[in-house]
Amino acid sequence: MCLSSESADGLQPMRDQDGEGDNRPVPIPVIFGPTASGKSALAMSVASELNDIELLSADSRQIYRLLDIGTAKPSVSDRALVPHWGIDIIDPTDRYSAGEFARYSRRVLSDIRERGSVPIVVGGTGFYLRALFKGLGAPAQDESIVSDLTERADRDGLTMLFEELRAIDPAAAASIPPNNLRRIVRALACYLQSGQRYSELDGGGSGSNLLPVYLVLMPDRDRLRERIRQRVRVMLEAGLVEETQSLLDAGLSPDAPGLRTIGYREILDVFDGRREFDQLLEVITTATARYAKRQRTWIRGQLGDGPTFVLSDEDDEAQVVASWSAAWESPSPA
Repeated sequence: MCLSSESADGLQPMRDQDGEGDNRPVPIPVIFGPTASGKSALAMSVASELNDIELLSADSRQIYRLLDIGTAKPSVSDRALVPHWGIDIIDPTDRYSAGEFARYSRRVLSDIRERGSVPIVVGGTGFYLRALFKGLGAPAQDESIVSDLTERADRDGLTMLFEELRAIDPAAAASIPPNNLRRIVRALACYLQSGQRYSELDGGGSGSNLLPVYLVLMPDRDRLRERIRQRVRVMLEAGLVEETQSLLDAGLSPDAPGLRTIGYREILDVFDGRREFDQLLEVITTATARYAKRQRTWIRGQLGDGPTFVLSDEDDEAQVVASWSAAWESPSPA
């Protein structure tokens, strides 16, 4: 692949536009696509062509330490060649909201630019990207969180739950009757999911001047499913079942947030006798393909907030990537 030859000098405008008090758009290159579409490989190819590139993962599974095989993390050698961020940042027992990701990522992006390097965001978690670039409206409810909160209200009393909301979000608590279970749970769940107070959500932008410049990978659906199947096969051969067992042996609960990841949860079903071992390839492939379908739907519905370049199987990869890189190497004057 041949990108623009103005590597270091051409990228300078992106770093210069983020001065204190300066609200001009700062172009941030983003490689987005469904799982197994080749995002990481393409990011490494771009990084090999240009100088001072650092990669920020926008993947809600790669954030977990110890979950290596099943999350398809970049290899150790790739991470040694190019700095990677957003990987191995929390334990599998921890929850991590899109709001927390947005705050973490803005710090990382700022630090990368301050040291004269260029960040590229790489990943397929659309909710993370929305939080980073557009801010968050009230999220769709996570039924597991809602169930946990409802059970706590039954066990400990609604007053305790309301006092917790008052401590987290006084403005929301002031507007909600203390006997309204549904609204109290809604406000608490919003905070637990997004890291933002319910009273502060307005569905608007994040207040950030970061402008995503998207390179969207859109492989043919049948080809993508075959890539997914091959990836799952490689994971199983690499020891995904053994990795899952070792996590349990180390004391990790099967209910840990990290183990809700596709692949691990199907293997836990095998351990519990709910499915057969020889079904793993098919069931993990099917679950992953369903997730990829949701990612493709998000792509079509959400990528209106920045320049977008689409790379399909029929396109000339070098040409599309060169056009995309030119859009953030030499942004138009504000």
